[in-house]
Amino acid sequence: MRILFVNHHASAPPFGNPYRTYYLARELVAAGHQVTIVAASWSHTRIKQPDVGNQPLWTEFDGVEYCFLPTPGYGMGIVSRLRNIFGFLRSYRKAWKEIARRTAPDVVVEATTHILPIHTSRKIARSCGATLVFESRDLWPETLIELSGASHYNPFILLVGRAQRTALKSCDGIISTLIGAEKYYRSIGLKPKAFAHIQNGVDPAQFEETADADSPTLRGLKALHDRYDVVIGYAGSIGQVNAVDILLDAAPELAARNVAVAFVGQGERKSAHQERARKELLENVFFFDPVSKTQVIPVISHFDLGFVGGKSRPIHRHGVSPNKLFDYMAASVPVLFCIASPDYIVGSAQCGFEISDPNGETLLAAVDQFLALSPDERKEMGERGRAYAIENYTYPVLARRYLAALRDMGAKG
Repeated sequence: MRILFVNHHASAPPFGNPYRTYYLARELVAAGHQVTIVAASWSHTRIKQPDVGNQPLWTEFDGVEYCFLPTPGYGMGIVSRLRNIFGFLRSYRKAWKEIARRTAPDVVVEATTHILPIHTSRKIARSCGATLVFESRDLWPETLIELSGASHYNPFILLVGRAQRTALKSCDGIISTLIGAEKYYRSIGLKPKAFAHIQNGVDPAQFEETADADSPTLRGLKALHDRYDVVIGYAGSIGQVNAVDILLDAAPELAARNVAVAFVGQGERKSAHQERARKELLENVFFFDPVSKTQVIPVISHFDLGFVGGKSRPIHRHGVSPNKLFDYMAASVPVLFCIASPDYIVGSAQCGFEISDPNGETLLAAVDQFLALSPDERKEMGERGRAYAIENYTYPVLARRYLAALRDMGAKG
């Protein structure tokens, strides 16, 4: 099968943070399929960017073909971000015939978060007689409206809403990381022709990674265990949407229980949280630099509890799929899941605590339950999570489900 993924923010190992699209593509190639990924030349999700001039860059990593399209960079401002989005759309429209000719796909998977490339992806699918699949990881524009507070009548919101309607009406099926996506689409009168729920996951190669003994982050985490009975850790972007404030709110009570809080990562809220910890004398709160993707599991294995949080939002009733959840499970770290959502992964795996109404009181109650466990019981809890992740959420497993879903949606090959 010849598979074309279109994902504005897709990455590859040399550029950091490859995540879902790359891992799925790599496993599909290993299964004997031909896979191409179309992506922008510049994305904030990468550590570094490919060197792309004024023409598309065709290259290959681990058997996966890439086409990086010339796209302007951007900073924190919305104007530069929009310039990047529309720059990618222009490059994609300009290159679509070349992409269709070189890849001749049997299936086109439109996997860009903001959906806007769907019109060109549909054109490629029609010209090649290919199946068209829409991969939904967020429910745009609803997610954007809730996160930004933008009006339903904002021109960009209207544009994204139109793209979503186009995607749902013209695609042969939807694959979503969100368990409630199909119900949501039906509720707005856009019934998918076919639907598959396939979560994010973890790369099995990470299970074999060894820790970098010279890592300051690793040394710092190890030192915490000399001073504290338990370390609650958070690894990932430290932003507004991650709702790590609850850990800072609870820090004095956690200190009374001889529990430390460790943040590993960067993000727009990191400096503000560091300043708060300093002003409020939260001496059991520590901040560490991020580590490379290959070092995530070796490093977070030194957490006693792994925190997953998110601002309470109505959109979460349709489901969530945080990558860090699967990282914690793969590292045998019990999970403190503080998002109100219909997902029941932690409960199904019996690998931690799910808090449907996260606040300081409910968080402390969960921590007290953990403190009451014996060392063996804590270890068994973490091991259940790892076993569940290996069985259900490694990318070889997810790729097999993905391929089956593509075939159910009409893809040949």
